[in-house]
Amino acid sequence: HLGVWYWRPTVWWNPDAGVSPAEREWLEEKYPGWNDTFGKYWDVITENIRAGQPELTLPETFPMVCNMCQIPIVTPAGYAAGYLDSPHPHIVDFEGRRYNFCSEPCKWIFEQNPARFKGHLGVVDRFLGGLIQPPTMEGALAYMGLSPEEMGQDAEATPGPSTVSFVVRRRREEVTEMALFPVQGIFEGDFVVLLVPVDDEDPMKVVAEKIAAHAVDRRVPAQDRPMKVRHNGEILDDDATVVTAGVSPLDVLEVVYA
Repeated sequence: HLGVWYWRPTVWWNPDAGVSPAEREWLEEKYPGWNDTFGKYWDVITENIRAGQPELTLPETFPMVCNMCQIPIVTPAGYAAGYLDSPHPHIVDFEGRRYNFCSEPCKWIFEQNPARFKGHLGVVDRFLGGLIQPPTMEGALAYMGLSPEEMGQDAEATPGPSTVSFVVRRRREEVTEMALFPVQGIFEGDFVVLLVPVDDEDPMKVVAEKIAAHAVDRRVPAQDRPMKVRHNGEILDDDATVVTAGVSPLDVLEVVYA
């Protein structure tokens, strides 16, 4: 529900955040610990709304999407609870293409007959493959057939496309084309795996900032600590570039606080 609400421009209805004080009390009663887990994201979002910054509650990149069920890939709840070792998506490299899965069952289904799914492209695959033009959020929304008047807004918002239009206009002014090197970014404490474009000459300090820009002060509160990039279980040097660190397209990069 949090993902649908945050990526509301990509749907054709107006989702209700559903996190009033009374609703949060109900959620905490039914799901003890809710306010300390999912509620923390809504704390940041609510603060942005109250501060008159609705643009910080709208996406500027896509979540990674499961190649089987086509649902955004989120950090497993079991990882946050300490039962799983890694927040990474499940990955299969098959015939030169990388497939991402949200869970072991989706990965298992694919592995029973991978040739059956060869050639099928999800929205992220089409975005990366150049089928969506321009390669921006605006281009992707147009590809989906959604005009600003049709894009979802918060159900309690004033009717009209003003907020979404603002973000689309700003992205059109700031972004002319997508950087050539896509990675899967996971920010410490966030709930979702993100598609983040970087440059292959970016040092890890810059990569961390680019991934953080889609999470910090949007769903995750900022901390006054240095950020580090972890790749394949190892913390990378701040000055190492994407190339010298041996990062490949669509590798998973975690950003953690030192």
